[in-house]
Amino acid sequence: MAQVEQRRYARVPVALDCVLYSDGAPVDFGRTRDFSRGGVAVRGLSAPLPSNARLVIELRVDVGHTGERYRIPARVTRSFDDGVAAVFTDAEPDTIAALERRVQEHSHGERRPDA
Repeated sequence: MAQVEQRRYARVPVALDCVLYSDGAPVDFGRTRDFSRGGVAVRGLSAPLPSNARLVIELRVDVGHTGERYRIPARVTRSFDDGVAAVFTDAEPDTIAALERRVQEHSHGERRPDA
């Protein structure tokens, strides 16, 4: 019998530039593979990150060339080939709601050719 994936939040495929910080210093750069209210998958990292690593993920949303940045505390839940999946921790509900709106606009609006 096939295993049914149960997620609390729906994932939205979206490619956003992001910076991963540890202890206030940038440790890597990547692009999101997908986003949900509960977390994010990031690809294109230069080195693997250990499970349970605590980070701040800065997501850069460029809708209408606004260049908005959202920093959200997160914890790595798993690694894959060139990236990680992370769950948001201690995220402000207003920040997540604003980011969610921007991601929806981004995924329905402008897209870069490489996205």
